[in-house]
Amino acid sequence: NIALSVEEAAPKALYRRGLALYRLGDYAKARPDLEAAQQAIAEWQQAEKDKPREEVAAMNDLERRVRHYLLDLRRFNAREKENCQKIFNRKAEAKSLYDDRPDVKEEVPKVEIDDSDEAIEAKLRQYRGDFHCCCRRKPRRF
Repeated sequence: NIALSVEEAAPKALYRRGLALYRLGDYAKARPDLEAAQQAIAEWQQAEKDKPREEVAAMNDLERRVRHYLLDLRRFNAREKENCQKIFNRKAEAKSLYDDRPDVKEEVPKVEIDDSDEAIEAKLRQYRGDFHCCCRRKPRRF
């Protein structure tokens, strides 16, 4: 980033930042840097014709590496797009996500609930037992 702040179109700096992002797995941010590096290399090759041999060889090697990573990113994007299309293009006769679960619906027996006041009071007496407030027993009648 420091080198790019000095010269925004430095091919090596763009390549290195793009490569770092690529290796971190951030392909969306790596691609613009690698494409900018490829563009900067093309502009450098057209700018001057009389360049030292070492510089030309180094720039050709850099261009080869940039093309390699861009090709790999394009392949990754194509695979990702294909996988996403597979998800949404399922046919009706294709297996569903839940084939391991049977389509049998279990019948739940319907229980009739008596919610009358008498039934509620009877249940409360059943749960409470012979106790009243403050846990005192009723006196037994003989």
